[in-house]
Amino acid sequence: MDDEATPPIKQRCCGNNRKLFIILVVPTIVLFFYSVNMLGDNSFYKNISNSFYYNTRYINPHNFKYLIRENNICNSTNSSVYLIVIVCVAPANLKGRVTIRETWGSVVKTNKEVKLIFMLGQTLNAQVQNQINNESSHFHDIVQEDFLDSYRNLSLKSAAMLKWSYRYCPSAKYTLKADDDMFVNIEYLLIVLKRRTLNNTVIGMQITGARPIRNKNSKWYAPSGMFNESVYPSFCSGTSYVISGDAVERLYTTTLVTPSFWLEDIYITGICRTKANVKIFNDNRFTYKKPKAAGCVFRKRITGHRYGEREIRNIWKEFTNVSLKCDD
Repeated sequence: MDDEATPPIKQRCCGNNRKLFIILVVPTIVLFFYSVNMLGDNSFYKNISNSFYYNTRYINPHNFKYLIRENNICNSTNSSVYLIVIVCVAPANLKGRVTIRETWGSVVKTNKEVKLIFMLGQTLNAQVQNQINNESSHFHDIVQEDFLDSYRNLSLKSAAMLKWSYRYCPSAKYTLKADDDMFVNIEYLLIVLKRRTLNNTVIGMQITGARPIRNKNSKWYAPSGMFNESVYPSFCSGTSYVISGDAVERLYTTTLVTPSFWLEDIYITGICRTKANVKIFNDNRFTYKKPKAAGCVFRKRITGHRYGEREIRNIWKEFTNVSLKCDD
């Protein structure tokens, strides 16, 4: 905090009182402003107290810097991008990224309408970061911002996804957000999207009537200090959802003026979507459940959830087996 930005302190009596004010009050003021500027570092909140983290409502300016940007992905070919696939993944999950590149994500090698990137936050592990840098140099499909990558910061990662998509792939008709433990039938998704025109819309498995969990021991604890209404707005499961291109920037700019909420699907596709007047379209071919890890299951299904690398590879092996017979 520089001197020009600090209002002058009026001395009422003596130097000792002024010193006492500086010793007791100034550190508190500094701590407050430091907390506001450390939103990307979730460990900061945990080190203070859970009650501070859970009951603090702040607006995130998303002024994080790119560590890896890859701003030419959507301009690398002459063909227009119909779908940009953004997989939100932990920095250390190299195996997950390799698995996706070699299975359902490999569609981008033959279908130029589709692009794939992996969205990461910052890791404090230098070895992991070096690995990411090498991976990026080889595949050129990683985007990384300098907020701390953590479970509590998933809303920051989703905002980063929106920011990159509208800035560096603005011509894409749709943006797909997916978690790294998903199997996604990209070709079928393209068929579904091209059957109708959906504008200003979020598409996915819609959840309506969900209520905040006030139990402090729950993984999804949401105290009234963070969300004081009794029911969440309708939202799409954050495991996977699609955003029409004309809604991406609208959702991102809404995150810049909306108090943050750590449950990213509720925040992005519920709270911010409602505030931005973006529509929601329910499609149960997206799911947060775990269908059987078999190729036939995904002939007429868009996504499945909670799969390990072996299961994803098994689905892909069966899915791409042209001689495989399925009971429709």
